[in-house]
Amino acid sequence: MGKSLKRSEELAAQSKERARTTRLQASTSHIVMSHRPYGPRLHMDENAASAVTGSGAMTVSEFCDWARIGRTKLYAEIKAGRIVPRKIGAKTLILRSDAEAWLQALPPAA
Repeated sequence: MGKSLKRSEELAAQSKERARTTRLQASTSHIVMSHRPYGPRLHMDENAASAVTGSGAMTVSEFCDWARIGRTKLYAEIKAGRIVPRKIGAKTLILRSDAEAWLQALPPAA
């Protein structure tokens, strides 16, 4: 009787874990985890990123994913005047044309 009870508890725990994992995968299917030397970073997969490429403006998070830079670097670029942010309410946006001009203005790699 003891082994049977223990086994059914194990099966119930496994089932619960599978259900949790499935819910987690469904809610985060557009996010991909990549590991970098300074820690993991979440970014959009290619399908979600394609929605950004067609729009005229990007949020701070979308811009950072697009440019492959961190938020701190973005805000440093804004402070230096190399990127001009736009505001709509509390949301900060960067125009695609400004983003592409910033990218083209970067110096070539040595």
